[in-house]
Amino acid sequence: MEYPLDRQMLEGAATLLLGLGLGCLYAVLGVLRRRSGRVVSAALDLLFCAVFTGALFAFGMGQGRGTLRFFMPPLALGGVALWDVLFGAATRRATEALLHYAAFVFAILRRPLEILWETAKKFQLFLKNIFSSAKKRFTIINNNATKRDRRPVRRRKSEETAHETEAFQYIYED
Repeated sequence: MEYPLDRQMLEGAATLLLGLGLGCLYAVLGVLRRRSGRVVSAALDLLFCAVFTGALFAFGMGQGRGTLRFFMPPLALGGVALWDVLFGAATRRATEALLHYAAFVFAILRRPLEILWETAKKFQLFLKNIFSSAKKRFTIINNNATKRDRRPVRRRKSEETAHETEAFQYIYED
């Protein structure tokens, strides 16, 4: 089956654009990698590899009509390198500035959030104390009520005409 050259050129250009987008992602993740430790850096590298291979697979299934052409992976890597050469420094500076402002906003919002968290913890303790004391009170009242129900009824001498099982008293005579 014939594969037209113009179709190949369009797929190549689209793959290069895909590589440029992945290059932007690589530059952003590079800033995060430099700010973190070894474990997070390795996790970010694995994330980029997973995104790269997933995007290339999806691109091959969609634009490549179910086939990953031999020129797609090198062109995607070329797009990543081209982004790094042309826009990498600007992307890293913009990402650093964005992270700096995000840290500034977080520092401003952190204190009210801490106050809110402490208030929520105190409210939780307050509710726990209320329900705990209510449970104790209910248990005491309930236990006293059941003890009262179990006690024999004491009747006066004049009321002893009733049967002794009704009075919950057993009279034994010798």
